[in-house]
Parts: sequence; C-alpha cells; structure tokens
Amino acid sequence: MMRLATLGLLASLLTATGALADDGRFAIKPAGDGFIKLDKKTGGLTHCRQVDTAWTCKALNDESGELNASVEQLLQDAAKIKQENKALRTKVARLEEKLAKLEAGPDKLKLPSDQDVDKIMGFFEKLFERFLEFARKAQEKPGEQT
Repeated sequence: MMRLATLGLLASLLTATGALADDGRFAIKPAGDGFIKLDKKTGGLTHCRQVDTAWTCKALNDESGELNASVEQLLQDAAKIKQENKALRTKVARLEEKLAKLEAGPDKLKLPSDQDVDKIMGFFEKLFERFLEFARKAQEKPGEQT
C-alpha cells in the first residue's frame, strides 16, 4: 500500500513539474515493485523502481543501436536516390530539348530545290539514254549498222 502511495505521489509530482504534461505522450502503469513508462511517440518502454532510497529506470526494449543503424542506412539510401533522381532529371531535360528540336524541325529537314531535282533528273535521263543505246548495240548483228 505504501508503494502505491509513493507511486501516486511520484506521478503527481512529475505531472505538476511538467515532466509528464506533454499532451499524453507517456503512459505510466504500476508494475510489481515500480512502474513502467511507455513513450507513445517512440514506443520506448522504461521500468522504474525504487532501489534503497533512490529511483532507477532501465530501458526494457532498447533497440536504439539497431534503430540508429536502420536510420543511417535509410539516410544513405535517400541520399543515393536523390543523386539518381537529379541525374535522371538532367537526362530527361536533355532528351526533352532534343525532342522539341525534332518536333519543331521542318526547317531542319531541307528538301531539294527544283534546280537540284532537275540536275538529278538530267543525270537519270542521260543514264537511261546510254542504257538504251547499249541495248540497241547489243541487238545488232555484227556488221550491221542502224
């Protein structure tokens, strides 16, 4: 009974001093020879008890080492992802510029002028005439002339 009174007194003192007046972050429950404090924000459990005339508290689920390692790994992964994201954004910007140039590019694709087409047609006409002349000569019998 004395312990419950001491526990109640301790809880009221902590609340009065503002240590627990934090919008319900902590929950305190009696446990055997002391109490257990639950940090609702982090999930940390602490067992507090009176040893001789002093109160001592011990973390029950201290996984801070593992948690810190996990947080560190997540921070490293986030930094790597940020670098990759920046590189990809730069690459996408360059590709979008190239695409814009291609889409706006009728002036980039130059069609031959009428003079160029006339030159090419003249070349093919001469080539065709020479081919026909060759075919005619190939059909002639030796000694014949047409």
